[in-house]
Amino acid sequence: MYSAAISKTRLPVARALASRNVRAFIATPMRERTEESQAAVAERARKSRPVSPNLGIYQPQMSWVLSGLHRNTGVLVAGGAYLYAAAFGLAPVFGLDLSSATVAAAVASLPTPVLLGTKALIAGSLSFHCFNGIRHLWWDTGRSVSNQGVFKTGYAVIAATTLATGYLTFF
Repeated sequence: MYSAAISKTRLPVARALASRNVRAFIATPMRERTEESQAAVAERARKSRPVSPNLGIYQPQMSWVLSGLHRNTGVLVAGGAYLYAAAFGLAPVFGLDLSSATVAAAVASLPTPVLLGTKALIAGSLSFHCFNGIRHLWWDTGRSVSNQGVFKTGYAVIAATTLATGYLTFF
């Protein structure tokens, strides 16, 4: 029925389609987009996209939480060491005294809550990064790389970090 109507036309393409019983669909012409409309569509799409990485949709798992914490503590420990080393090296240029006695006196003059908080931050970062680094070295030997092993070593790192942080903070 539809192919018969097409065959009555004088177009060669229509006759070829009709002879093969292929349905021809007439497409509506595309509307042209202006630069403003493309920019508006792109801006609307950009506003509706989630921020990447969108961690809010994932359930926290020990493996990626400890991995992120390992990276952050590494940055904190190394960054603090680099800043102190740079300050110690540049102190004579600026006329500052960063000798051990001066730094110890400055730390001793801090209020107790600030002192304990600072010690806990440094001790926690350093001990976690150290113990989790040992955990990664253990994995490099091919041991404890199963899900059960990851959880066991993860809890061991958390326990060791808690004990070491408490000891280094208060003693």
